[in-house]
Amino acid sequence: MNEAQLEQIVTSQKDKLPAPVDELLEIMGFAALCRWSDTFGGSTLYVPKRQSMFRACLEAEMAREFTGENYKELGREFGFCEATVRKILGRKKRGV
Repeated sequence: MNEAQLEQIVTSQKDKLPAPVDELLEIMGFAALCRWSDTFGGSTLYVPKRQSMFRACLEAEMAREFTGENYKELGREFGFCEATVRKILGRKKRGV
């Protein structure tokens, strides 16, 4: 059986897929789901929330955009409260 045949069968019988595979198929599509399975299949996988997964990138960009007084604006832009922005930027300043 080739990939095209398998995809046709799976997509026509997707109600037979276990959760969360059915949801992943909807979100990712067949080809990406197969690549994901080939990479991570058989392992226990923790998927962090988006903000945690990309936090280091967001923090670096926040530090780049910091003007010395725009804590509140950065908080709104990046989805953090002002206190968290101050904490992040304080760590960056100390090199932590």
